[in-house]
Amino acid sequence: MQLIKDSRSLGRILALLLVMAQYEICAQNISLDTIDIRREERPFLDETNIPDYGYPREDWESIHEEMPWMVLRVNLHFLCPNGVDIVSKRIRDDVTKIFFRAKSIRPLYELCEDLVRNTSLRAMPNEYWLSKSASIIIVNDKVFNYIINHEIGVGAGDGRRIYYYCYNLQTGNRITADDLFSEAAQLQVIEILKSRRDDDYERRDEGGRDWPRDIRHIDNFMMLPQELVFAYQPYEIGFGCDGGFKYTLKYSDFKHLIKTEALKYFQE
Repeated sequence: MQLIKDSRSLGRILALLLVMAQYEICAQNISLDTIDIRREERPFLDETNIPDYGYPREDWESIHEEMPWMVLRVNLHFLCPNGVDIVSKRIRDDVTKIFFRAKSIRPLYELCEDLVRNTSLRAMPNEYWLSKSASIIIVNDKVFNYIINHEIGVGAGDGRRIYYYCYNLQTGNRITADDLFSEAAQLQVIEILKSRRDDDYERRDEGGRDWPRDIRHIDNFMMLPQELVFAYQPYEIGFGCDGGFKYTLKYSDFKHLIKTEALKYFQE
């Protein structure tokens, strides 16, 4: 465990806690790095980053200093394969760029700096937080699922998102909806989803309200041995107050639609 004091000029950094560990998923012989970052920072005020809340612009600096709760809190939990083989490297590079929203691979501290800088910070009299965590589900020797839970908000704001990324463990390439279904088949899958209630329907207080039917894509999915799980973000379908939606389709629901070369990913 190492406590790193960062003296660079990105805001007023209080602390950066970086913990790195290694472990193996023995069944698939995949070694992983896990990295945890916790950070607190006062938002930086300049001429382009002063909100209008009824205070004179010249008073904002002193107001900012007098409000200790005006702080950005960042919690990151990052996982990636650390093997030297080409498959591990392909997956590692891709998930690193996705997680940190980076265009290229660079040192971790640089990626973290950029992620915080680009989180659309705005100084305001409230708590601003970003929580981002990764998890991995490996269902067999063919599929590697990378899952990112992303939450950002101000005060009690709800900005929860979940993103799925699937990889071929034989090549390290990402598996997309186009790899599983033809364009026509994707439209048929969408129609199946529209006809179903989502996985959490019984938990929701629907009050007689119909379930969402404005599904337009199947790009965000996780692959399991006998299922596909599709996720949709708040406001993407339905109402924002409903949060996100998940739909699980059994293999028997989509077997007749899937491409022949993609059948290998699933079990009967």
